[in-house]
Amino acid sequence: MGLIDVLNSDRILVDPAVNTKEALLARLVALVVEDSPQGIADDAEDLLQVVLDRENQLSTGLQEGIAVPHGMVSAEFSTVGALAVMPRGVEFECMDELPAQFITLFIFSD
Repeated sequence: MGLIDVLNSDRILVDPAVNTKEALLARLVALVVEDSPQGIADDAEDLLQVVLDRENQLSTGLQEGIAVPHGMVSAEFSTVGALAVMPRGVEFECMDELPAQFITLFIFSD
């Protein structure tokens, strides 16, 4: 499975009007819930909490403007994702302490 199999153009945000990691994750999760198979989550709030819980364990901010937040839910579906491209970046607790500009959210089935 490649990235092209996980994303579609309806789940890509370019320069969304958000200023925090939490607000961005909420937008990405909403896209996944709106444009994904039934059963991925009961609602966006539940799925957002899964992603935030994982993020609170250890930031998924990598380096050079990349962050890969993710979560796992108990449902049968193929991995889905959403992407945000943020030229100005958003603080994501990246290892190099720079803001993330390319944030790819993945939701996996366990």
